[in-house]
Amino acid sequence: MAGLGAIAGVVTRAGVETNVLDLTYWNPVVVARESATLASIAAGGCDLGAGAGWNPDDAKICGVPFPPAPERLARLREFAEVLLHVWNNSSDGYEGEFYSCGADLDLGIAPERRPRLLLGATRPKALGLAGELADVISVYATLGGELDWPRWAANSSHASLGGKVEVALDAATSHGRDLDSLDLHTVTSFVAAADDPGQLQARVTAATGLDVSTMRDSMMFLTGTFAEARETLMERREGTGINYYVFQPFQVPDDQAFLAFAGASEVRGVWGPSMKDGGPPI
Repeated sequence: MAGLGAIAGVVTRAGVETNVLDLTYWNPVVVARESATLASIAAGGCDLGAGAGWNPDDAKICGVPFPPAPERLARLREFAEVLLHVWNNSSDGYEGEFYSCGADLDLGIAPERRPRLLLGATRPKALGLAGELADVISVYATLGGELDWPRWAANSSHASLGGKVEVALDAATSHGRDLDSLDLHTVTSFVAAADDPGQLQARVTAATGLDVSTMRDSMMFLTGTFAEARETLMERREGTGINYYVFQPFQVPDDQAFLAFAGASEVRGVWGPSMKDGGPPI
């Protein structure tokens, strides 16, 4: 949050985004207030992401419980409801099974400056919750278990993520949401795009064991020349409806060229951290 605050203070058009915070480590009232501050500072507002968490090892390292999936999902619902409760200047208290907050937490947030809620989801119940409550529905591959790039790539294919989008939008429709007001989001974890991408593709293959054709069908990857990558993004948007991407470059030789490509690709894009020193963490 401190880093985003520094960025929010200097941007002239862009907003800031937390991506998906694992609620295991956060208090929703504190997060609601800090994100409201970010939204009031950043020219383009703030998207606040939350998810139920998936990695028990992280919880163990931090010395906190890692509840079973049904409890984590119930906690996510309450976490999201507290965020919306605070952001909407509710004068009533909130009392849930896992989270609560006192009355009169009116921060005076103007509706047009309210943070947007991004909920990350991989499974049907969480996707349904995102469709019900989120402003930004974030879909991603079902991970879990040991490192397994072939399985993760298959779980992030166009067909797989497109199916997740359908589940979320069905839930949104059933709750009377305006589908045109929602953004659909995913994280592209490996970007290997260049005028001549062969060397970058070879590095990604060395890191993951995946060939280029497998990468091209997985929305965790974006590879090819800039023209090919742009065409891929357009196909993904057309096929899945996903219009909001977090890009995490694997090693882009020319950041400005990639920014120009992203800006011309007619998608809502977030420029993730450049991984120039050895590639992304595996």
